[in-house]
Amino acid sequence: LFCCQGCSSHELGAKLAFFPPSPASYLVARTAANKHVARYIDLQMQIDWGRVLGQYRLDILPTARGQSICTFYIAHPEATLTLVVSHGNALDVGLFVPFGRHLSDELKVNICAYDYTGYGCSSGVPNIMDTYSDIEAVVDHLVYRVGQDPRRIVLYGQSIGSGPSCQYAARCGGANDSKIQGSNSRRRQTLDMHSNHTREHSSRGGRSGGDGGGDDGGGGSSGDNEGD
Repeated sequence: LFCCQGCSSHELGAKLAFFPPSPASYLVARTAANKHVARYIDLQMQIDWGRVLGQYRLDILPTARGQSICTFYIAHPEATLTLVVSHGNALDVGLFVPFGRHLSDELKVNICAYDYTGYGCSSGVPNIMDTYSDIEAVVDHLVYRVGQDPRRIVLYGQSIGSGPSCQYAARCGGANDSKIQGSNSRRRQTLDMHSNHTREHSSRGGRSGGDGGGDDGGGGSSGDNEGD
């Protein structure tokens, strides 16, 4: 089995793990206004769900690994959170769209679902490393182009989508931990400096009081001598 896959564990793992629908459930076209639009290939699906599919904003994003992936975004007027949906295996975003709309309505959230490399109308062949760069491209798009607050983005992974979701969350969490640790370290340094300054000031005050007491004692002794 390894020999059939060129003796590569990564390629073997990809063959065993990923099952993108073939053909994809949708196709992408470009309008005269240079806007990407999607429609279902199956006529009955287009009749049933084509209107919902058209409510999503379609963007094609470049990834750090040189692929182009399709993202579908739908906004809710009362949303305070955005769900980044990494869908399950053996389906593409087109098949998720109806449930995504229901999820948006029920939870009052924005939904951004995307197709991994090699799924739907995204380019390339699916593999593990590409899923990591795929979700990174989606979050960067939401933050830097759509203007979403990164603190209000929730990663939602289904089945195989839990892999990139957890990996990205762990990596970003580690980065935030480093920032927090750095901030705490600076805070401790500030407190230590303040504590040292307070102790030094107290020490000086104590020495000054002791010297004054000695002077008074010396004066009393002088008075006694005079009395004698």
